Amino acid sequence: MPMLRRSQAIAGLAALCVAVLPVSGALAAPPAKHLPTNPTKLANLRGQQLVHKFFVLLRTDDNHALANFLAPGFQIQRATGTHLNKRQYLAKHSKVVSFRISNLHVTSAPHLIITTYNVMARQYIDGVIYKQTPQARLSVFEQIRGQWYIVAHAFFSTPAA
Repeated sequence: MPMLRRSQAIAGLAALCVAVLPVSGALAAPPAKHLPTNPTKLANLRGQQLVHKFFVLLRTDDNHALANFLAPGFQIQRATGTHLNKRQYLAKHSKVVSFRISNLHVTSAPHLIITTYNVMARQYIDGVIYKQTPQARLSVFEQIRGQWYIVAHAFFSTPAA
């Protein structure tokens, strides 16, 4: 009997941890009763939420929330060859007016979500507008002490001109 209670407690704790996936507002995780039980489906849902959160933060230009979402060792690589760390990116992050995510693929490992996807966005980087056709992206997220962070992002689009 004690073993049954322990396994029930572990299952309950796991459901609680998943239910409080730290994304805010409209991006909050669905109630535990609506979460997929299949690990692959759960990783896909989490990856979708995290990618969406990143672009919402860029669209709302919320530097404080963005700073809290970027991991301390965050790095971005752009098609232009530029790369920025967290401090540099916060000073010069892209301005997203609108976006649509498609073709999302997720792989995962414990505490890690790796996503590749296309984004069609009206986006400015250093005042230059970028192509508004679906462009390939790569984002890597890590769970640190229960909180999800974006640790790396690659952007393969070039300016529209």
